[in-house]
Amino acid sequence: MRYKYIALLLLGALPFMARAEDMVGQERIAQSKIWRSDKEIQDVFNKNRRALYLVYSKALRENAKLSGKMIMKITILPSGDVGGVTLVRSSLDDNDLETQTMDIIKGFDFGEKDVGTVVIHYPVEYLPADS
Repeated sequence: MRYKYIALLLLGALPFMARAEDMVGQERIAQSKIWRSDKEIQDVFNKNRRALYLVYSKALRENAKLSGKMIMKITILPSGDVGGVTLVRSSLDDNDLETQTMDIIKGFDFGEKDVGTVVIHYPVEYLPADS
């Protein structure tokens, strides 16, 4: 199937059809019974999709066939700040795009909430227009 646009898939929750092996889920760190829902996390990624799209679009100018998936371990603090982002694995083979993607995610604001620290494994897949 051909797309007429650059596809940026944020594969965290439905309707984005994440594969089960990519979704490790939330590691419960604190002793709280209240957590951030998958929908809350997905909403923040959707809100910030444009910034991720822009860095990918710039990378495509250097390599028009650049595509791949990153799986990142993201720590979300009760304050809503991102406490850390580490690359678990990537098929991109583009260190600049991987670093820029992680830098953008480090700036996400998930909103303060009376919850424990949450650690997720989150996939982001970049696909060029001719995929």
